[in-house]
Amino acid sequence: MARRSRASWLSLALWCVLYLVVSFVLRPAWLLDLALLVVWAMGATLLWNLDVLRADGQERRHEQ
Repeated sequence: MARRSRASWLSLALWCVLYLVVSFVLRPAWLLDLALLVVWAMGATLLWNLDVLRADGQERRHEQ
């Protein structure tokens, strides 16, 4: 459980760093910043959901 939580936070931190690096490189394009923020939010949500689904699958296997 703790390892899964740590991995989720690590992936979220990597998405933040990626967003910051790309936004600094392409600073004049504020519309691109907005698009990157949306992509970041979608990616973070997808990773979180995949993590939750994997945990649910492991719990179901242990229950059977």
